[in-house]
Amino acid sequence: MVQNNPVLKKISKSLTKRVLSELKKRLKKDEVAYDAFWEQFGKVLKEGLYEDIENKDKIAEIIRVRSFKEDKLITLQSYLDSMIDGQDKIYVLTADTLEQVSSPHLEGFKAQGIDVLLMTDPIDAFWTSQMKSFQETDFLSISREKYDISKLGEVKDEDGEDNENTDEVYSPIIKECLGDLVEDVKASKNLIDSPVRLVAGEGGLDFNLERILKAQNPEFEGSKKVL
Repeated sequence: MVQNNPVLKKISKSLTKRVLSELKKRLKKDEVAYDAFWEQFGKVLKEGLYEDIENKDKIAEIIRVRSFKEDKLITLQSYLDSMIDGQDKIYVLTADTLEQVSSPHLEGFKAQGIDVLLMTDPIDAFWTSQMKSFQETDFLSISREKYDISKLGEVKDEDGEDNENTDEVYSPIIKECLGDLVEDVKASKNLIDSPVRLVAGEGGLDFNLERILKAQNPEFEGSKKVL
């Protein structure tokens, strides 16, 4: 009854607005000091991106995210400011820890000079799918969605034809060998050193989100992957 009191709702709204405003000022004034605060309360603030529809845009302005390219915490606006010519997505990769994100998914981005946001908190997979975009730029999970970065960045793909021939010749053979273990096998322009990688199939969930759901429900079965 007390929580539904109109007066308390106004107080809550006013306090939330004031706190977010002060945090934004602190972030601009001293990033190092703000990061110490973020270390303690960042996970709680990110829950607001998922739960507080009214204030999610303001919260998004003050969150800190790990940059793969710069190897430090940055803001979402800083990511947008450093996007390369032709880039129109905010690329993200979720994992349990930073040690787990050294994966084939990142090879193409490193070669092209494209930044990726590394997400290691369980809430990350939820809020990025809930918000969908920041400043009208969509989030895209590089372990799940289809994308082609060969036309972006510092390295241009010069063997598109060979890649297509490889797809036609070898993919059906590998798919036949693997059978039902994978949903499909496709050639990729996004790999540099690794021979293969697994991505979520059509309509599949983000890998980390699947792990979280499976931890909550042992009987949960994720979708088959594309090799």
